[in-house]
Amino acid sequence: MKRLILPLIIFAFVFADIAYFWRLNSPVKDEELPTYKMVTELTELLEDAPYEISDYRIGVFDCSNESALLYDFLTARGYHSTVVIGVWFEWKWFPVILHSWIIVEKKGKKIWVEASRKEVVYQGYFRDYFVLAHFKSLLMLRILTMLFFFPNEWNY
Repeated sequence: MKRLILPLIIFAFVFADIAYFWRLNSPVKDEELPTYKMVTELTELLEDAPYEISDYRIGVFDCSNESALLYDFLTARGYHSTVVIGVWFEWKWFPVILHSWIIVEKKGKKIWVEASRKEVVYQGYFRDYFVLAHFKSLLMLRILTMLFFFPNEWNY
C-alpha cells in the first residue's frame, strides 16, 4: 500500500494542474477575442523572444522546447500562459503528429501563439488538432513528461 502513495500523490498534483485532458478544440467566445492592438503588441514582443525560428531542431529544440521558453518569456511579461499539446492525424497515410503551442491571456482576451514560428495565429489555425491537454503550469508539464513520456522534452 505504501508503494502506491507516492505515485498517487504525483498523479494528483500533475492532473490537478491540467485545465483539461482529451478534448476537441473549441472556439473562443467573441468577447474573448483580442483587439488588433493586443495582437500587434504581442507580435512585437515575440520578435524579442530569446530564440530564432532557425534554431528549430527536431528532438533537440523543437515545438516543446520553444513553447516552454516562450511560456516563461511571456509569463514574465505579464501574460497568463497555457501550454497546449495536440495531436493531428493525417488520415491519408495515418502519421500521427504531436505539436505544442501557447495560448496567452491578458485582460480576459485569449491569443494563440505558434511558438515554432514566433507568430500570433488565428484560433482556427489548430482546428485539425485533437487537443490532448492544456497545462496551466510548465513545472507540472515537465514533471509529467519526465515521469511518463519524454525526459528530454520541455527543457531549453
